[in-house]
Amino acid sequence: MRLPSEMSLCFYRVAQEALNNVLRHSEAEQVFVTLSVSNGIAQLSIKDTGIGFDTSTFSQGIGLLSMRERLRMMGGEFELESTPGKGTQVTARLHVPVEGAASQGRA
Repeated sequence: MRLPSEMSLCFYRVAQEALNNVLRHSEAEQVFVTLSVSNGIAQLSIKDTGIGFDTSTFSQGIGLLSMRERLRMMGGEFELESTPGKGTQVTARLHVPVEGAASQGRA
C-alpha cells in the first residue's frame, strides 16, 4: 500500500527527529523502526535500547513538540514511552484515507 504523500512526509519528519534524538541522547546500541498499516491506521514506531528517561519529570524539547504538533495537524496521535535504563519508544499514528471515498456518492 502506498501512503498519500503528505502522510509519508509527516512520518519521514517524525522518524528524522526521533532518530536524531536517539543519536544525541539515548546511548542506544540498537534502534528498531517499524511502519505498518492495519484497520485503516498507519503506525510508525521507533524504539531504542538506550538509557531512557523518566517522562514524569522530563520537560519536552522542541523536537518532541514538533513531532506532536505535526501529527496533531494531520489528525494523528503521538505517544512517547520511556523507562530509565530500558529505552524509549516513539509511536505515531495516522488514519489512512479510504481510496475512492472522495468520489463516493457522485453520479
